[in-house]
Amino acid sequence: MTTETEDLDFLPFDFVYAGRCSLKGNKPGAEIYRIVDGRLADSFVFEAKSLKGKVLGGIYRGALFTDTKARGLGSVHFVDRWHDKGACIDWRARDEAFETQQRLAKLESDAKKMNELEALLLPLRKQYAVYSRQYDNAGKEALEQAVLRALRSPPRKVESV
Repeated sequence: MTTETEDLDFLPFDFVYAGRCSLKGNKPGAEIYRIVDGRLADSFVFEAKSLKGKVLGGIYRGALFTDTKARGLGSVHFVDRWHDKGACIDWRARDEAFETQQRLAKLESDAKKMNELEALLLPLRKQYAVYSRQYDNAGKEALEQAVLRALRSPPRKVESV
């Protein structure tokens, strides 16, 4: 009986996909607006993967909504484009800002990893530079081979502690 009453609370509405945004913890999310009587109503934010591949500013049909939840977002179909070009431009700008923010965070993370790696390899890099100044190609080759051999070998039990 409770499932029947829960199903009655869900009503079909068209919605507009308004682009990506950040959820808690910087996870990617997706924002949509329900369409009620031809106007944008309340907005919802969901995990981005549930709305992956949707057209920004596209009107979709096939989902069921309550005041706080939605069902069937993965099985919706495209109906039309939203008529308000100003809103679409705003959504595109916010979506592109989110993309820029995500790429910047990834680049910063990669840069930290590179700086840590370069700091760990500094003594080896200095030795390699010495070999280069001395035109010692055999020394450079031996150092390169030793580094590759060390990277490919699994950690020893003594090193794991």
